Amino acid sequence: MKNILFLAAFLCVLPLISSDSVIGEIHIQEDGTPLFYLESEQAINESGIFLEKGEILTYSNNYLDSQEGIWEFSLDLGEYEIILIDLYLPNNLQSIISTEGIEGVVNFDKKMIHLIGKNEKLSFKVKYQTEVKKKNYLSFFLGFILIVLVVVILLFLRKKKERKMKGIFPFVNKNEELIINKLMKKEMRQKELRELLKIPKASFTRYILNLEKKRILYRVGEGKNKILKLR
Repeated sequence: MKNILFLAAFLCVLPLISSDSVIGEIHIQEDGTPLFYLESEQAINESGIFLEKGEILTYSNNYLDSQEGIWEFSLDLGEYEIILIDLYLPNNLQSIISTEGIEGVVNFDKKMIHLIGKNEKLSFKVKYQTEVKKKNYLSFFLGFILIVLVVVILLFLRKKKERKMKGIFPFVNKNEELIINKLMKKEMRQKELRELLKIPKASFTRYILNLEKKRILYRVGEGKNKILKLR
């Protein structure tokens, strides 16, 4: 019924549309950005801005309440003989709270307001509410707890391994203890570790074989690229 009334009003004023008319559409995006598709030849006196060939700059759209998703869009332009504008609200519209200014016919199914005016100022304000995506703080909290738990477990396993290795020290010689201490910090290639500790090659090989027999470390790889790892 409202659409029929709007159509009837449009047909009545259509023959009267002149250079002092403003017609077209305004589409408000979900982020609050309005897109204007308007036609008028009349200049807007405010700030020297002209409404012409579908371009318009005099408007405001304020985010009043970020938690509740409440916005307020307003137009405050010049006076026109004929005003025929379809104002499309965002796709995530939840409700229209209030309207002020020139006559507006609401079509909630299409999330649209028909603005109709004759010989009056184009002044209109609408307060509306959009759907707000609630932040899932529980997911953030559970993720944080999981990260902390993993860190604690890794630290516990590392400390346990260190205690185990230190418990072996009474059963190894001084150079074997040096080898174990270096490998507790990081895995190393056999040649790299020998050069770091400055142990003769023959002696170093004997220490490594001895530690392997005691199942304290093991080697991975072939030849010079063998990597030493603690068990």
